[in-house]
Amino acid sequence: MLARFAVVASLGVGWFLAVSVTSAVAFAAPKSNAVPAANRVNARDQPLFDALCGKGNDAWVSGTHGCVRCPAYTSAGAAEPPTPLAAGEKPTLVAWPEFQMSGSFTRRGTRQQLVVLAAAACEGHADNWGGSVLLERGAGAPSIVEYDRGFAPLSCKPHPVAEGHSALLCEAVFAQGGIVQESLIVRDFAEPWDDRVDHALFTLESDETSVCTTASDADQGPFLMSTLKDYGWADTNHDGRADAIATIQFASFPIAAPLKKHCADLDAFWATTHKTAQLVFEADANDQLSPNDSTKVTLRESAGLNTGAP
Repeated sequence: MLARFAVVASLGVGWFLAVSVTSAVAFAAPKSNAVPAANRVNARDQPLFDALCGKGNDAWVSGTHGCVRCPAYTSAGAAEPPTPLAAGEKPTLVAWPEFQMSGSFTRRGTRQQLVVLAAAACEGHADNWGGSVLLERGAGAPSIVEYDRGFAPLSCKPHPVAEGHSALLCEAVFAQGGIVQESLIVRDFAEPWDDRVDHALFTLESDETSVCTTASDADQGPFLMSTLKDYGWADTNHDGRADAIATIQFASFPIAAPLKKHCADLDAFWATTHKTAQLVFEADANDQLSPNDSTKVTLRESAGLNTGAP
């Protein structure tokens, strides 16, 4: 089953922006880590924490409300079901909500809540140290609809689709072996679990080890660095359909100085040489998203190594 929001077939799995440099996120003006008020979890919503953690498995620690044992639906919780604290045992948190969104994510008219759970003690690195819990809130206490291990985006922005529920545009980051990947993905919880695919509109990749830790002075580049600054939905071509938009920043540079000095000067270099561009992925009548012509040009310029680009 194809996703309602999908990258057109000619793009394959999506655009891949290859970047070889120390962490791209460090070069641009940093994003705020503060969660917008609308996406903050109500820490005093006890029925929510009863559902997320299991009754009696939650606590306040240093101003944060979370789970003291891994919930039973997580990998570690399934392997070792949560047990009550021993007498005199001081609680520590192993999982807590990072942000939430309310809406109808699986079908029209539902009252649902998506909670992204930070759970490094409960999920492994391959699963992004956590996952997302989708809950339904009816007349009674909230109940879990599903737990999606590994789906732990930094943020999401919803948009209603024709069927009446909301699809999500999400920023996701994955890091391993010095490589940081920052993707803009489309998620539709209405898709059946077995057919569900997260479609990456593009991915920014940064190799943190290739320049300032392992590269030699003989390696002159050029190197690329880029970062996702902002994203959202907008009807850019005034056809009544919501298009996906993103603002990226990128720069290309050779190593023109000894490596140690070059790495020390990267922030100043970025501040004076980076470019800012907007990417637009237009929606067609079937809600498929594809890059407009100027976006194709920008992706080629910012990627440099992008092969197979139309």
